[in-house]
Amino acid sequence: MLTTMMNFRKLSEQQNQLYNFIDDLLWEEWDPIGINDIPEARDEYSSYTPQIFSLAIHGASHEDIVEKLRRIEINWMGLVSNAERNMKLATKILQAALDFKPMLSIPTNLPQKLVGLLGSPYPSRQQR
Repeated sequence: MLTTMMNFRKLSEQQNQLYNFIDDLLWEEWDPIGINDIPEARDEYSSYTPQIFSLAIHGASHEDIVEKLRRIEINWMGLVSNAERNMKLATKILQAALDFKPMLSIPTNLPQKLVGLLGSPYPSRQQR
């Protein structure tokens, strides 16, 4: 089990998998300062993982995650935000959260527009 900065609690195996997925995604695909080819800098974005993970498991909207990434880029890193990249990342994060939803107890209050974009994590009656 992994302990995070979030309330200093232990994560379940499923939560740990989602947490690591988000951490890897921030390193591999977000990488706003362009350093993911330097192995020694691997933990550069790890301090942002708990914030994004918390948003994902507590039912944040796509816009909430995009805005959080934007604020990190602008306010913490002093960079120009990349809206297109942030929207793609938010979609991947929320899709991963939906994939783990039955195991994570994520609230079901996702906007219908987002559920339509990502697809429902549950089979339709026709698919059953």
